[in-house]
Amino acid sequence: MAYTVTREQLLREALEVHAEQVTLESPLAQRIAALLSVCGGPSVSMRREHEELGLHRATGTGSSWNAPKREASEAAVKFAKSLLAQRDAGGLDAALRSAAEKIQTGGSIEPRICSNLIDALKNAPYKQREARPAAASTSESVSDGFYKLGDDFVKVQMNLSGTRMYAKIWDGESWEYVSGLLAKLTPAMKLTAEQASEFGALYGRCIVRGCKLTHEISIRLGYGPKCAENNGWPWS
Repeated sequence: MAYTVTREQLLREALEVHAEQVTLESPLAQRIAALLSVCGGPSVSMRREHEELGLHRATGTGSSWNAPKREASEAAVKFAKSLLAQRDAGGLDAALRSAAEKIQTGGSIEPRICSNLIDALKNAPYKQREARPAAASTSESVSDGFYKLGDDFVKVQMNLSGTRMYAKIWDGESWEYVSGLLAKLTPAMKLTAEQASEFGALYGRCIVRGCKLTHEISIRLGYGPKCAENNGWPWS
């Protein structure tokens, strides 16, 4: 029975060959060879189309069909780059280090190599981060006491366990804790006698002890004699 094969069928069979080389001894390659023999081999025009598609048949022992070289997907390359930024690639073998270098310099690699690189990087140790210099202790720069931050009056005090200081702001009636406030203060903002007087004039009480001012001098100065003595403020 006659067996007719069209050029389109032959091309489809050739395109089924995997991107990695398939030897002529494989069942798929033998099937292609059988189809070619039925129609007397590929014509010149077919060979030209094969070449345009990047398909060629090598000659000699162990010859094979080669499909166009594939490249790793953009998503796979992006993932590999993210791993390279996190993991130490120094322990990889030479081939994978070369692949890593290609990715980092914008080169392309095959999907299989990219997959092997990703697997190896997942098992690689994380890069050691450079130790950051220890921040200066807040207690060394800002001591407990009262400060003026812009238009706000601020109170700095140690917590009950004596492990750290924190800051509160005066809201017009009481001292309220504000997260991150302590970091905004500097020693230069330490409350002056003039600013303590401003507080006393506004609220009729001493900023340090919080008591109501009743003495004539205390009312005029805005703070009491004990607070003046403890903070080095004038009293007269």
